[in-house]
Amino acid sequence: MTRPIGRYFEPSDGVEPMPDSLIYPGNGYPPNVGEARPGLSPFGRLAKGQPLGKSVILIYNAELDEQQFGQSEIMRLEGDDLDSTQLHITLAAPRVQWVAFDALPDDVGSAASMTFSNAEVSAANFPGTDSPIIWPAFQAIIEWGTRGSQALCVADLVNGFTLNVTASFVRVTPMIAQGASVGAPGTSAAYEIRGSMGPGFTTGNALLRNTVYVGTVAGDNAESNVFSVPPFASKATVVGLTNLGAATGAYINFFRDPAGANGAGSYFQSGNQPQGFAVPTGGMYFTITNTGSEGPFAVVFELAV
Repeated sequence: MTRPIGRYFEPSDGVEPMPDSLIYPGNGYPPNVGEARPGLSPFGRLAKGQPLGKSVILIYNAELDEQQFGQSEIMRLEGDDLDSTQLHITLAAPRVQWVAFDALPDDVGSAASMTFSNAEVSAANFPGTDSPIIWPAFQAIIEWGTRGSQALCVADLVNGFTLNVTASFVRVTPMIAQGASVGAPGTSAAYEIRGSMGPGFTTGNALLRNTVYVGTVAGDNAESNVFSVPPFASKATVVGLTNLGAATGAYINFFRDPAGANGAGSYFQSGNQPQGFAVPTGGMYFTITNTGSEGPFAVVFELAV
């Protein structure tokens, strides 16, 4: 019996349904029975029933000065490289569960519906503490690529953001990587991060940032430790983490080596000059030189994604 072009054998034919064309390794999954695969959009073929958004709980313990991650990835999409397409990623503002850290249930996810945004949390002392909530420094690890070419950036979550990428692979993981030791304390609690993904658009991305907390730097031209410049960083702004606002006098020094011996550029920033500076070519590491009095600092990097 001759197989009709563009359709599958009916079950009554006694023959297992097969694709109309050869399927090469690494070039996608076979079509489902009855699926008009050529009629699907690239995104439809790429997604193929994978979850495109969910809520993830991140249990943060402020006593642990280490990277802490969500209980799972917010989203993960893997598909046919030939269907690589524009993807629109949305991460919502973090929310918190109003429960004392030592009273969290074993299954935190089952109670995650009772969460509050920064606008809904009151100024009352957080349960189990003697002070109001301090929101941690949330970030998201974003990985994307096509075939063997993969990129990664870390972006501040702040109050949510949107991002457009062109890829056949995307993975987004929430984390809190910086704590009290570098001037970024937070309240121990269960936090909820929500995200979703859909077909993308040919528009520019919203501005993404990555904040690196340097910690306290002594005054009188003392220099901080050496820190890595985040991937895709394009511009840097020095920020003083005091109630007085921006840094009143500090150099940001860029280097080509992790020991801080081979300079790539240096900028001076004062309180009346708060604009950022371009990250120089080869500036893979940086330090802060504090020309004022002792205090904590951070550097806000704008990302070219």
